[in-house]
Amino acid sequence: MLGVGSTDGKGEWRIDNDIETQSVDNRPAVELSLDIKFTADQEQAVNEMAKETNFILYQDEEGNGHQMVIESVEHNSLGHIHSIVASDAGNDLINETVGAFKADKPYTIADYITKFTNDSGWEIGINEFPDNVRTLEWTDEATSLARIIAVAKDFDAVLSFGFEFVGTNLVKRVINIRHETAGDSLISFEMNKDINNIVTHRDTYDMETSIKAYGAVPESTDGSTNKDPINLIGYNWTDPTGQFVLDQYG
Repeated sequence: MLGVGSTDGKGEWRIDNDIETQSVDNRPAVELSLDIKFTADQEQAVNEMAKETNFILYQDEEGNGHQMVIESVEHNSLGHIHSIVASDAGNDLINETVGAFKADKPYTIADYITKFTNDSGWEIGINEFPDNVRTLEWTDEATSLARIIAVAKDFDAVLSFGFEFVGTNLVKRVINIRHETAGDSLISFEMNKDINNIVTHRDTYDMETSIKAYGAVPESTDGSTNKDPINLIGYNWTDPTGQFVLDQYG
């Protein structure tokens, strides 16, 4: 553990302007933004403690535990403010890719989510759709996160991530499946009349960190019928900058 902060000034680090944003429209995630105050003597320590890809453990107002990963940092040396934005869970599912899939029979939403998050460490938590079944199909590949969101939309469900801690140790990660609660109120507002400001938010929901390369199905030269498209399986390559890597799995 690199440090402990609090909003009441009792911890080693003072936390201000902490805002928790929950999103269910495009990504089942919780985003946390906050400012960490520091002195000149603490500048190096705060940079090491709260840097990109480091984790944060915190408890919300309802007593729910969260594990977050820091996605962005803004460090103000003159103002002695270290600002971070962190988001929960879904990041590790962005790194996993799933292919096309056609169900052979109707399955529950838990069956689909378990399949597309296999070996990720996530379990099904609250499930308000235990008996509903669908026969679903996807013709292209996607990240695990995008796929389970697509599953939820087909079931008219909302996903959220939950965590269980023993002390500061994360012991369980769950995906909760709930009914959609929001609805269209049919109320409209006019800018500069009913409201005076609109704040928009953009995130990295559509970001992909890995893809599989496929080409066309080649014509046969011996009269047989080819079914497999051209691919890069078995090849290895890394570009000179190290930014792009092709592994043996294509």
